[in-house]
Amino acid sequence: MFTIKTTYDLKALTIMARVLRKTLRKGHSILTRIVTSALIAALLFIVVGYFLIGEVAENLFMLAFDVGIIVLLLLIMLMEDTLNGWIAGKQMLPGGRDGKTTFEADNYIITTAAVTSTFTYGQIMAICETEEYIVFFLSKKHGQIFNKRGLQDGDWQDFRAFIMERTGKPIQNIK
Repeated sequence: MFTIKTTYDLKALTIMARVLRKTLRKGHSILTRIVTSALIAALLFIVVGYFLIGEVAENLFMLAFDVGIIVLLLLIMLMEDTLNGWIAGKQMLPGGRDGKTTFEADNYIITTAAVTSTFTYGQIMAICETEEYIVFFLSKKHGQIFNKRGLQDGDWQDFRAFIMERTGKPIQNIK
């Protein structure tokens, strides 16, 4: 039996969003970035056009609006994982920030001040590992993150072997 304590703060939720983007949602994220980049390029073309035809003063409001949209889209693209982590944090139940997970032979139990939930290892679609965390994905929209430093019982390598044995899934290393 293993026990891990984790705080679901913005850092952890941002890492979980990044891992999801790099694994299960990889194709979706690439398409989103292509469409966003094309939109930014089109808006840049329009902004440059205002300067080339000399109608900056006549279109000052539209110019400012277009530049504002470009900046907003760039910020969203660059801060995508943080934004998704922040949104996930807003959707958490009050009292759900600090969790203790107990891994037993047939299931694992996550306990927070808000709720106690039991999951089977068969529910896990994918397992990913970063330098500081291990992440379980139950779907493309539902993940669980565990801080490696929060491991209370046992050795980290023993825990990895236990999880791979119970799930029958490899652990993907994500940089």
